[in-house]
Amino acid sequence: MSDRFDRLFEHRPGECPCCRGALSQALPAKTASEHETVDLAEAHPIIERHRRLSVVCPSCGTKVTAPMPEAARGTPFGPCLHAVATYLKTFQALSYERLQRVFADLFRLSISQGGLMNMLRRAQTRLAQGRDDAISALRQAKVVASDETGVRIEGTNAYQWVFCSAEAVVHRAAMTRGAVAIRETMNGHRPKVWCSDRYSAQQHHADAQQTRLAHLARAIQHKFRRARDQLLTFADWPDAVEATNNACERALRPAVIQRKVTNGYRALWAAEGEAGIRTVVDTARLRSSANP
Repeated sequence: MSDRFDRLFEHRPGECPCCRGALSQALPAKTASEHETVDLAEAHPIIERHRRLSVVCPSCGTKVTAPMPEAARGTPFGPCLHAVATYLKTFQALSYERLQRVFADLFRLSISQGGLMNMLRRAQTRLAQGRDDAISALRQAKVVASDETGVRIEGTNAYQWVFCSAEAVVHRAAMTRGAVAIRETMNGHRPKVWCSDRYSAQQHHADAQQTRLAHLARAIQHKFRRARDQLLTFADWPDAVEATNNACERALRPAVIQRKVTNGYRALWAAEGEAGIRTVVDTARLRSSANP
């Protein structure tokens, strides 16, 4: 049963099946059972039309027109429409063509692909401060986990990086898989512990290293010899360092799906913008789960 409901209907018996006596509404009643039905509200856009009126001044004959209302300035699309488009594009990996079809089929809205692209740009600008706050929190973390995955940007092989700490999840699109991407993101900050796989660019960014134990199972003896100083770091940092780095892999999953569905990004701004959106949303999810 859901914790909340929108409408409540109480069903009382009107007649006793034993003696056929009437059961008054004034009689006390107890709940025998509860049942739920769940449905979606009818989806339709709310369209507001702003009409500017002109009036002729009776004193001097001047034609006076109402000023342009603030709601009519800029884009005609409201914040909820921006939020839905951003969510479907960034977290459900819809292409612009499929996103266009969703709005047409579900909401009877005809929006050009250029209009959808501009929505994403505006959303990225609005979330820039939240992205910067997450990066600042990451640069103060004692424990940082990191991972990267390939992605196509502007027809070129590039990479989607993710950095996870107790207070922030930071996504970054970069054209390189080298350690320079980490150095630019951390901006000189050196955490106490760095959690990653054994990829060379992920090494030597903290005082201690925790390697992913699951990645060592394929070649257990050889890998254990090479990583013997990085196997049990998590034991020295209880409740702070994980042995799996699953948080980074989960955070990268939408980027992997995006790559498989759309084959990457046509422009770098789109990759960087979606990384910023994921940074803000994933950090908010992290903090809300820690402080429900």
